[in-house]
Amino acid sequence: MLADHWIIDMATGEKVEHMANLGRYVCAEGHAWYGWRNGGGGYGEPLKRDPEKVKDDARDGFISVEAARNMYGVVLDTKPELFAVDYPATAQLRHDLATKRGHKGSGV
Repeated sequence: MLADHWIIDMATGEKVEHMANLGRYVCAEGHAWYGWRNGGGGYGEPLKRDPEKVKDDARDGFISVEAARNMYGVVLDTKPELFAVDYPATAQLRHDLATKRGHKGSGV
């Protein structure tokens, strides 16, 4: 979904006006700007992301454990309270995913 914006009547919660993604608008008294933003796709090769950062994002609820595994190739042990990266399993999974995704070499 793309980003979208509305003006909301604070008293009723109803959308007063749909706004373009570019432009300028001054809210009237009793109105508020409401924005819906899409998430960023990230930058760079997901398989090269620091496994500790992936662990932190999963632990903090920004991504699922499944996304950590399937997108970033990071195997997490969720039994410890703060999660732990299984480095040998992560290295093997990243190698397998890189091969499946058509990356050349093992420099992932």
